[in-house]
Amino acid sequence: MIEKVSRLFGGGGAHSRAGGAFTKKTFQEVGEQITEYFSKPQKKLFEF
Repeated sequence: MIEKVSRLFGGGGAHSRAGGAFTKKTFQEVGEQITEYFSKPQKKLFEF
């Protein structure tokens, strides 16, 4: 999950220095994208 959230910022790691993460998005835009990600139906273990 950390990797998916870090991709919102252009990084690939858990920490911005490790993944080179940065963004030109506003704080509100980032919040909306995170909310959108978590509002999607999540697969359960038995659905795999």
